[in-house]
This record gives sequence, C-alpha cells and structure tokens, in this order.
Amino acid sequence: MRSLLFAFQFLTIIPVRIDGTFRNDALAASTVWYVLVGAVQGFALLATDYTMGNLFHPDIVPALILAVLIASTGAFHLDGLADTADALSMKSSGSADKDRERRLAIMKDPAAGPAGVTVIFLVLLLKYLCIRSCANLLPFTYSSALVLMPAFAKWSMVAAMAHGRPARPDGLGRIFLERVTMRHFILATLSGCVLITVLVFKWGRFGDIDPILFYPSVGAGVYALTLIWVRFCSSRFGGMTGDTLGALNEIIELIFLMAVLAWSRLSISFATA
Repeated sequence: MRSLLFAFQFLTIIPVRIDGTFRNDALAASTVWYVLVGAVQGFALLATDYTMGNLFHPDIVPALILAVLIASTGAFHLDGLADTADALSMKSSGSADKDRERRLAIMKDPAAGPAGVTVIFLVLLLKYLCIRSCANLLPFTYSSALVLMPAFAKWSMVAAMAHGRPARPDGLGRIFLERVTMRHFILATLSGCVLITVLVFKWGRFGDIDPILFYPSVGAGVYALTLIWVRFCSSRFGGMTGDTLGALNEIIELIFLMAVLAWSRLSISFATA
C-alpha cells in the first residue's frame, strides 16, 4: 500500500501523506502502480468531459480536459519535455563528451529556452486537436482514449527505467534508473493488461476500433518507441534523466492519441488485417 501511495505522491498533486522513513527501494517499487495512477488520471479526464460537456461548447471541452491533465501532475512532465528540447537544440562543438556535459548542464537550468517553449506549444496544440477529433468517434473509442492515454504513457516510463541507465551520478531520476528492474516492468505490464481487459469487457462493443488487435499493436509500438528513445538519450546524454523520462511521457501521450485517430480512420480489424 505504501508503494501505491508513493506512486500517487510522486506522479500527481494529490495530497498524499506517508508516515515513516522514506526509502529509495520503496520509491522504485511504486512504479508497479504507475499504470493504475495513469488510469486514475484518465478517469478524471473522462469525468471532466462528462461534466463540462453539458456546460460548454464542444470546442472548449478538450481544452478543459487538457488543463486537468496538466494540473493533475503539476506540469511535472512538461517541464522535463521543455528541458530536454532545450538540451537537444544545442549546437554541437565537435566533441561528443563536451556536448553531453553541456546538454546535461542545460537541462539543469530552470529557465525554459525558445526550443522548450516551442515544443510545449506544439505538443499541447496537437493534443488539443487530437482530443477534439477523438470526441467525434464512438463512445468506447473516445472514453478509452482518455483513460488509457496517461496509462500507456506511465507504462512507457517504467519500461524506460527498466532498460535505461542514469546519465548523472545524482538526481531523482537515478533512483529509478538504478533500482527499477524487469520485474517491476512486468508487474506494471500485467496491471495494464488487466485494466484494458476490464475496459474492453465492459464497453468494448461500443467502439469503432478492434480492441483485440489495436491494444496489443499499440502496446508493441509504444514499447519499441521507448527502446528507441532510451537508445537516443544514451547517445545524446550518456543515459536517461528525470527530464527525459518526463519528455517520454508527453511524447507517448500524443502518439497514443494519434494512433487512435489513425486506426479509427483506417478501420483496421481482424476482418481487414
């Protein structure tokens, strides 16, 4: 139970109080619950759509959903996305070692540069447009997209922690990257499978995507993209940091929404696969 509370405390702004001594191993163990925390965020988005949809114009509701998504984490991951974008925008000096040191130094700077601001704007704009477009799909497709978008993103973070290595000898990201193992990742994956199975069993017949084909496919795609991101960060930063993990969360959220829209548009199912 403590690891579950750690997960909510670390990933959300929910005021969770945990008594006792803080241990790094307990924080790493909390990653098993990341998918569940993401699903709770997703249901909060679904509740926002249900309540605000009766009050405001359909063009405003996606913006409110996006605001709740950002507020639920305190813009924690967006900060990582901005820092990562600023670091990657640095011009190379010709020395790989010096470039890595400079990139890591840029990521520690609390100020956001033009690259970071631009990337945040583009990602939020695309998310808004994707959510607005998903609202035109059948009920299960739209509802499951809102619930599973943050869940898949949190799952990708656990995968990156299990496969990556820390770029710095200090920092919060190092705690996860040194201690999260494949066991944590497998348990997080199983919790995600249970969540998807429950949603499909409950509401799957009301969608316009084939969930039996879609979710395994998108899961494999997210896992592959995560491994690519880990490898890319290793080449640019010498490993992963908390900022690159946050950036991964934002990237996967957007890619998941785009995958839902593309899959629905192509009407892919076992009948056409």
